[in-house]
Amino acid sequence: MSAAQIAAWVTIAGVLIGCGASTALPPPEQGPAAPPTIIERTAPPATSTAAQAATPAPPPCAGDECWKLGTRTKDRAEAATFFRAGCEQDHAASCDFLAQMLDRPDCKSPEFGCLSEEGLVVARKGCRLGRGSSCFYVAQSTRASADPVQLEALYAKGCESDSDVFRTRSCPIAIDMALKRSDLAAVARLSREICYDDDEALTAGCAWYGWLLATGQGITKDEARGRAILTNACANGDKEACARKKQLTRWGRASR
Repeated sequence: MSAAQIAAWVTIAGVLIGCGASTALPPPEQGPAAPPTIIERTAPPATSTAAQAATPAPPPCAGDECWKLGTRTKDRAEAATFFRAGCEQDHAASCDFLAQMLDRPDCKSPEFGCLSEEGLVVARKGCRLGRGSSCFYVAQSTRASADPVQLEALYAKGCESDSDVFRTRSCPIAIDMALKRSDLAAVARLSREICYDDDEALTAGCAWYGWLLATGQGITKDEARGRAILTNACANGDKEACARKKQLTRWGRASR
């Protein structure tokens, strides 16, 4: 073989070797994906810890049941838990009882005037839900800074409480505030709330109610009924009712 032939074969071999080094083999074909295992098919979807924490726990009781449970237990902390659960479900009595437990620890003021900030929030909710005693708590705790009109409205709602205890506290204050405005219709309405003229246990408002009824001020006149109310209240020790009864007697003599 001549030198020229040998050189040609070397050139051809170099080309073939270079081409073989740069040519990549095709990847193996991918078969179908393996089916999921039994565990993969049955495992529940993962839930994050944050999502679990965000799920609210069910209340320990419902509405009126919470209030009853709270009043039955002797454990103060447990009672507060029940009342809070009831209040969160818009149960007025639960809010009312919880508010009574939320006084400021440093407060020495009597007559339910010591509500903490949380207590005020709870009492305001109870008041909105129609609990008159809660309205009284709010009034007493804010009386130094509240708007007079709003304050009178709170005491007036307290005067409509189902409890004699809170009516006898709220009504006289609301009556005094109405008198300062010369609103005799309001005085008649409020005084009626604490005048059970057929019950000697509650005649605190009878002096005003009997007087206004007998004289027809702020209310439709019924003199006989008004005099009877004053007589009954006077007999049960109401000195103001006795004084007004005497005044009516003097007026009657003077008009003859």
